[in-house]
Formats: sequence, structure tokens, C-alpha cells
Amino acid sequence: MSVVVSLKKPTQRLTSKGNGVRVVVWLFFLSGAVFAQQKTAPGDDDLREALARRLMRSSVVVYATHTKVQRSPKSVAVTKSLMTLSGFLFDKQGHVVTVGHAVKGAVSVEVEKPDGSRVRAKVVGVDSWTNVGLLKIEDARGLEPVSRGGKVGVGRRIVVVSSPLGLKNTVGFGHISGEKRSLVSRLGKAQRVYSGMLQLSMPPALADAGGLVADYDGRLVGMVASAYLRPPMVEQIEQLLSVLAHRIDSFTHLAERLLKDKGAVKRLKELREAARRLAFPERFFEGLPTVSVTFAVPAAQIEAAVKRITSCGGGKPWIGIQVRVLNETEKRQLHLPGGVKVLSVVPNSPAAKFGLKKYDVLLSIDGKKTYNMEQLRRVLMSQRPGQTITLAVFRQGKKVKLKLTLGRVTLGSR
Repeated sequence: MSVVVSLKKPTQRLTSKGNGVRVVVWLFFLSGAVFAQQKTAPGDDDLREALARRLMRSSVVVYATHTKVQRSPKSVAVTKSLMTLSGFLFDKQGHVVTVGHAVKGAVSVEVEKPDGSRVRAKVVGVDSWTNVGLLKIEDARGLEPVSRGGKVGVGRRIVVVSSPLGLKNTVGFGHISGEKRSLVSRLGKAQRVYSGMLQLSMPPALADAGGLVADYDGRLVGMVASAYLRPPMVEQIEQLLSVLAHRIDSFTHLAERLLKDKGAVKRLKELREAARRLAFPERFFEGLPTVSVTFAVPAAQIEAAVKRITSCGGGKPWIGIQVRVLNETEKRQLHLPGGVKVLSVVPNSPAAKFGLKKYDVLLSIDGKKTYNMEQLRRVLMSQRPGQTITLAVFRQGKKVKLKLTLGRVTLGSR
């Protein structure tokens, strides 16, 4: 079957069948023209390559050496461990931004530049609000500070330059898939919540902690966050599973002593082994997509962290209280829309000195609501040590106001 294509006057009507054939033929030739144009016209590859090479001049590898001393009655053992992560040159003064917990307490830190040379770095400080670490190198030759002012928005394309497993200048392309995410730190016994994080559509294997995240104009968008961060839901499930596992383990120990049936004892032992595996649920979550999502600290938080570290003398504002958010029952009983309840007051802290008490409910600071941990954190991040703030507190059925001068603690110590 052959198809004849003819040009007709605009006023001449086409039959529906002929019209359909001509539309198909027209689309066929049009798609061919578009394909030919895409094939011959310059694509994004050259631009992306140029962008990647430009950002590589800002990217570095960070080597942090830590020591651990183990003492026994007969000997002292010193073990060394080396952490390899990514970073980038932040400014012309030689400041390098990286992940804070990896360099905190390190006995030595080195930075490897794009040409392969290594220079010693000084840890200027660690910002515990954001887990941003700031280093200083004296010789930044061969490096270019990353440009600022990157555009952030869901759907915007990004490029990540980092060094996973020490593989220098690994480049990945993706886009921002979410904003203002809250994540829970799993480092150590104490938990920290990091908020305002960016969610990236980027394979984790291509994005090493401390890696540079930029937009397609080569401007800073953020820093790849630590892999030890988890979405709150996953963290809560892990905690529940761990508690459940320990309770099952305790129950099986008790039941084993009471039962004489060997078959029942055997089944209890199998249950106990299953519970012990459950107590380490990270294996259970390995296949879940929520764990393999890549997150980044936004550029605005990085810049604020650098400013705090360099201008606050290595300290952050401190009140000296342990708090938790009011639950729904407490809010109904106290007739409050929200607040954070003081669980304890650190002796000789600003809170103790200026009259904060256990069971006080903190409602606001300088007129800004503190109904949850995120609001409290945001308000404190905007303050400096030595500033005097006004607290609105609910105490024994009454609202009172207290003046408090913020103390100072070393960044990353609390």
C-alpha cells in the first residue's frame, strides 16, 4: 500500500480518513525533522562537561585521623582510624566546608586538592545546629572558591561533585525533589533533629558526605548530608523494633526457666535469635527507598553556620535546659496551643541563674513561638552568646516573663 501526499488549498475540505492519513504522515516527517535537529544541534553534554570541570576546581577530599585509647590494668592500646569524606573551598581565605562530626576531635586533618597534592588543615569549628564543619588551609593554590547564590526549588536541576570511597571528582546529575525535610541523627546515643534539609534525586553511591551540590549555573545549592541521617518515621520504627526485640528477649529468658518441655525451649531459643536480629533493624531497612534517599544541607544554612563559627568565637548560644514537646493530653489539660516542657535545668547554667524551673513550659522567645523543637531551634539559631532574650513561660497556671542572658558553649559540644 502506498501513500500519496499532496498539497491542497486551505479552503478545500478533507475527508476524515484522508485527514487522518495526512496528519499521521505530517507527524512522521515532523518527528523525523525534530530527531535530526536533536542529533545535529549542540546538546547539554558540552555544557554539563564544562560545568563539571568548573566545579571540580572547588572540590576536595578530606582525610580525618582519629585516635582511640583503650586502657587495661596491664597495657594501653592506641588505635587509629582514618575517615575519608568530601568537601569544597568556601572562600578565598582558605576555608573548606565539610561534614562536622567527621572532623570533630580529629588529631589531624588533611585536604587533597584536585592536582593530588595534600595540605594540612586546621579545624576552625563544628556547628552542631547543621553538622557543618569548617576547616582552614594556608595553601589554596589550584582551588577556586565555589560561587554563591544558587537557586533552590523543587524540580530544579543540580550537579553533585564528591569523592565517594576516595574516588576523586565523581560527578552526578539530578534534581531537587523536596525541601524543608526533617531528619534524625543516629550518631552516638543523643539524637539530633536537622530541619530544612533538601531532598535530592541522586543515587547515594554518587553523592559522598560533604560533597558539593550546585545548580546548573555552577552556584552553591548545598552540601551532601551525612548518611547517618534518617527520616523521623524510619527512626521511630527502628526504635520501636529495638524495644520490642529487647522485651521479647527478656520474656524468652523468663519463660525458658519456667518451661521444662525441650521443644518449647528450642522454639524460645529460635524466637530469641530472631529478636536479636530485630534489635539491629538497619538490615531490615537496607532495601527501603527512604533509607537510600540523598539529602543536603541548604546553602543558606551553610553560610549561617560559617558565620556563627567565624564570628562567635567558636561558640553557640546556650540556655542550659533539657526539654520535650507537650503532648496532646498536656495541651488539653493546660489549655495551651503548644510549648516545650522543661525536664531539667543544668546547674550553674543561664537557665538556673535567671530562674527557669523544672516543669516550666516555654511558649516563646522574644515574641517568637516555641511550640515545637523546630521553632525553638530556629529561634536559638538566630541568637548569639551574650545576648539577652525574653522568655514567655507558663508556670503553675500563669504566664510569666523572664529575662535571660545566653551563655556560650563550644560548637559541637552539645
